[in-house]
Amino acid sequence: MKLNRKGFMMAEVVVVSAVIVTVLVTLFTGINKVSTAYEKRNKYYDITSSQFAIEANNILEEEGLKLNNTQTGPNLGSIEIGDENIGLCHENKIVKLSYIGSTNSGLRSNFDDLFGKYQDTYTGYFIPYKKEVFEEGKVYKYDGNTNSDSFTEVGDINNTFKDYLNYQSTHYDFNLDFRYVIVVERCNTKECYYFGLRVR
Repeated sequence: MKLNRKGFMMAEVVVVSAVIVTVLVTLFTGINKVSTAYEKRNKYYDITSSQFAIEANNILEEEGLKLNNTQTGPNLGSIEIGDENIGLCHENKIVKLSYIGSTNSGLRSNFDDLFGKYQDTYTGYFIPYKKEVFEEGKVYKYDGNTNSDSFTEVGDINNTFKDYLNYQSTHYDFNLDFRYVIVVERCNTKECYYFGLRVR
């Protein structure tokens, strides 16, 4: 066989090159998978959002979800967390716990103080701990009524939030005895981050 300038046979060069390329491709694929998984984990378990989730849960446990009319004063309605028979847990809906804005709508939520200052960055959600609720992915706002039409579906939901719900529907163990999850979404101009606080 023909030798190259360094004295190796061409066949040896080809075989060694093929082995090196195969090893490099395998390493790159493995590192890329780990890097992607790490990025996703960072986005879906955001430490910064965890404090908002804990505070939102404290408000829900103490007060439930309340709406007030800032112009006339009376409470328009409130709903407690409850259990599988009554309250928010019973509704089987993802309920948005965000700033309403009393100056624009004449309404005030007891979550205005928590999310109001950061309304363009943070949004909270109450989610019953049921796989079918995560899979359905529909989000509702509480209108304060006590009848069957007290919730209205929200249309403008981030696709990243839907991705988050889909991810957790396959990663949460729904056999565990949690009642609900408080999810906080933190968005900047480039991307969104999430934290889900599971509560028994």
